[in-house]
Amino acid sequence: MFSGHITFTMSADKKINVGVIGYGLSAKVFHIPFIQALPDFNLYAIVQRSPKSGDDASADHPSIKLFRSADDLFADETVDLVIVTSIPETHYEFTQKALESGKHVVVEKPFVPTSKEARELVKLAKEKKRLLAVYQNRRWDQDFVTLKQILASGKLGDIAEFETHFDRFRPDPPTRTTWKTLASPASGALYDLGSHLLDQVYHLFGAPKTVTGFVQVQRKGLKTGDCAPDACTVLLRYGSPEDEMLVTVKSSAISPEQEQLRFWVRGTKGSFRKCHLDVQEPQLLGGVKLDSPEFGVEPSSSHGTLTVASADGKFNRETVPSIEPPPTYVEYYRTLAKALKGEGDVPVSGDDAADVLKIIELAQTSSDTGNSQACSITVPDALQTSCLWLVHIPSTSPCVLRYHPQNTWWSATMLKFRPQALVRRATLATSHTASSKPTAGLFHVFSFPIDTTDKKLKSTSIIARHSIPLLKTQTRISNHQHNATSSLLRFAKGSVHSDILLPVILHALFAALIVYIDDFTPYTPHLPGSITSSLSIVVGLLLVFRNQSSYARFWSGQENLTTICTNIRNLTRTFLTCSYAANKPEPTPAERAEVEEAVHALLAVVYAVKNTLQWEWEHSVGAPDLEDNGSGSLKPELRELLGPKMSQTYEFEGLGLPIQLTMSIEAFIKRSHDRGWFHSPQASQLSVQLSSIVAAYGTMETIRLTPIPVAYLIHTKQVLALYGGILPFGFVESMQWWAVVLVSL
Repeated sequence: MFSGHITFTMSADKKINVGVIGYGLSAKVFHIPFIQALPDFNLYAIVQRSPKSGDDASADHPSIKLFRSADDLFADETVDLVIVTSIPETHYEFTQKALESGKHVVVEKPFVPTSKEARELVKLAKEKKRLLAVYQNRRWDQDFVTLKQILASGKLGDIAEFETHFDRFRPDPPTRTTWKTLASPASGALYDLGSHLLDQVYHLFGAPKTVTGFVQVQRKGLKTGDCAPDACTVLLRYGSPEDEMLVTVKSSAISPEQEQLRFWVRGTKGSFRKCHLDVQEPQLLGGVKLDSPEFGVEPSSSHGTLTVASADGKFNRETVPSIEPPPTYVEYYRTLAKALKGEGDVPVSGDDAADVLKIIELAQTSSDTGNSQACSITVPDALQTSCLWLVHIPSTSPCVLRYHPQNTWWSATMLKFRPQALVRRATLATSHTASSKPTAGLFHVFSFPIDTTDKKLKSTSIIARHSIPLLKTQTRISNHQHNATSSLLRFAKGSVHSDILLPVILHALFAALIVYIDDFTPYTPHLPGSITSSLSIVVGLLLVFRNQSSYARFWSGQENLTTICTNIRNLTRTFLTCSYAANKPEPTPAERAEVEEAVHALLAVVYAVKNTLQWEWEHSVGAPDLEDNGSGSLKPELRELLGPKMSQTYEFEGLGLPIQLTMSIEAFIKRSHDRGWFHSPQASQLSVQLSSIVAAYGTMETIRLTPIPVAYLIHTKQVLALYGGILPFGFVESMQWWAVVLVSL
């Protein structure tokens, strides 16, 4: 259970009465405009202790209630939601009182000064059955959402280094003092801007293995005990020494750059580099309205650059437009409104914020002591006495998934010994295979006791908690027999041989007529050679253009198919290894069967995409012999994979099987999240990967359904017909009857 889950829900028709504590920049710019933009909320009250001319909440919002004390707001039973925008050292007190008075609460970042206080508030929210959320709005930065999409696509490969920056050039000391510049609880760059950056990293990767922090005061004139640090650098290490990822989080006050670096991500296949901060904050400060078409939209000059390494060692660079339509901070409150009405979870939970605060504390401790700090936020329980292997064994390169126990994630690696040696150590857990040797192209599950003294086993095995079920299934991925007959059929299938047969015969007959006239009549057919050469050039240009466009479509399809397969592998891995909750009983047989069905649905997506795009169904959709439930349209491998329960399709009603399967998988992610199997960032990332599958399928569908322009086809046929008619005149004199063969070819 997490702090974002509530059992108390509000009526869908009732407006949510909001009370805001504080009337500074945060309330005026980052909260009240979004509350007023959504019909679900009603700005009911504001707490402002000392209004003054030009800064009076009652003057700016004459229809609201104005309180001088937060206690008066808590005593008002009309208030449903309290938003705490005061200084951080007051957050704990106000949040505690609001929860105890029965209010739901949104707290500005930083949540509270310590992770201990955060855990206490999360516990209190659960006891009171009230919603508790933290305002980490930069999860909805346009560049961050774009980066999430790039990571999910797999274009960067395995991430080696991830840098995130919030740098500025402000060498002069600030003219006014705030909680951000004075030495006070939860103050300074690490808690201010650093909490935004660390929250984004946590949202992407979870908790790190170790934390190393460097917190300092960079600006001259501030190096006193009364000033908060204005710069921080935090290094986060993920993974094992053999497969490590380094994350750098940096915020600096002295960065004299015209284009400030925002993201720089480097992987085994490519890199992504992005400069400039998200535009929403400066737009809000500049008075841009939320309903303006330009709100949240980055200029093209701020787009990031994707560099991908090709197989020949060359680098292909392209500008990546930010995702459209742009996500905005409105989504935070839209998600919050749904959560209050029982239609989802809070946008950022108190549990997430508590974890981020723990990382901040470790960074500060590291900076103070000069030593890296081990992070134990999500370290799993002691390893049980069982081990799970999920191995996909191709014909040449055996692979295995490996678990990294320090930060609960999995990665793929090559086996360091032969599959036969693996089988001698393991008991095959599938019900259909009795052989002692793994079969190429199949997924296998193995189970055997852990030998903690075996170094080779430690470096290559998947270590799993005892509660993870072993799926006793064997799913065929690809086991095609490459023989002469199948090769011939693949060559003929989808070709244009049948379409061009009649024109070829006609041109051959015409060529035979020209040769006959040349041999058996006194007339010698002849045309100027310039005509043939000119048409040859035209035909050559047409063929070059056609080949280039065809290859571009083919390559785009291959890239999108790779995206689909990569995301399916990642989702399958997560479903099989994370479908459990540490603080709950083992999954029931029904829940285990549900996990198995979800994995089968994932594997079926590839087949469904192929069958849908190529219309390779058992029967034509809508045919008279189609069964009422649509299952008759499925090929045997799909029916076997999905089973009778999932084989009911709706192709004849316009719902494609790939979309139907992704809807089923999305529902499984939602149910797993509700059970506590997936935490909110993890569930969000899984949904992003699923969306990437749908987007890739949509692109492939566009390629499939976009015809060649009719005018181009007509022009091409005319030119080819003319060229085929002229060729016999060029060949007849020197080739005689061989001209018929050459024209036909």
